[in-house]
Amino acid sequence: MKSSKESESAERSEQRMRKLLSTMSEPLKEAAYNFRRNLRVYSFENHFRRFRSRLLNIWRGLMRAVDDMRRSWAYDPSQDFSKVFQAMFPGQPGLDELFSGKRKQIPQEEIEALLKRIHEQTPQPPTSVNGLYELPRWMETEAQDSDFAEPSLQRIAEHMAAFLGIHVPVKVRVTDWNDNENHAGSYQAKNQWQREICIRRNKEFRIENIVAILAHESTHHYMHEHRMDAPDPAQNEILTDLVAVYLGFGSPLYYGYHTSRMTYYIIGFYERNVRLGYITPETVKLAAKIAARLRGWLP
Repeated sequence: MKSSKESESAERSEQRMRKLLSTMSEPLKEAAYNFRRNLRVYSFENHFRRFRSRLLNIWRGLMRAVDDMRRSWAYDPSQDFSKVFQAMFPGQPGLDELFSGKRKQIPQEEIEALLKRIHEQTPQPPTSVNGLYELPRWMETEAQDSDFAEPSLQRIAEHMAAFLGIHVPVKVRVTDWNDNENHAGSYQAKNQWQREICIRRNKEFRIENIVAILAHESTHHYMHEHRMDAPDPAQNEILTDLVAVYLGFGSPLYYGYHTSRMTYYIIGFYERNVRLGYITPETVKLAAKIAARLRGWLP
């Protein structure tokens, strides 16, 4: 049997332990509550990120399907949605052109004469790669996922500069679209070693539009370095598109210059056109055939 002193000592120890647990119960309860709350918040954020990622993937898939349909319809002149919707909903606004200037359809004789002159004036070989420009798929995906952020567009511009064989760096700056401006991009040579491309981002631009804008402005960069600019600004823009096709940017310009129609339903159907370029896609296609013959791309 235990002695009375041992039993008293054990009772005092048990009382001290109960007192210690009672003083620690509140912090422990609060810590457990915070842990459970943080776990619920983390679980909610994790599920929300997964849900948002799945929605974005579905949206991108739908946009790519729409772009594929738009490309297939671009060859069919009977698919004129403006006439269809205006006939179905008379009195509603029709096409709202994003750029008011009309693109130029150049005759084949003039295209051949201009491209031959470009072929004579450019250094041979004109680019570091003797072939058509092709944008890496991962750069295209990165630009789409980042909503056309500056770092992704900077990498594309540097890739184009490497294709053109230009060693003078160019900085890409992205700004929001301003309705007072009617140019989606601009090129500026600030000083001897500082060049800048400004992209005016619009929510209706697709990746094909952005690549076409970068190709056009990169061609401005090329022409500035080789002293090929025309004195008249309007003629210089048309010349830049033709030089871009000659250098190998025919495919980006052809798909980026196709008019893409965005249809909205706000108390009736509204259409908004995104139209880029200073020459028509048909002119780009014709110029690409002539450039392929001059550059020796045809078998």
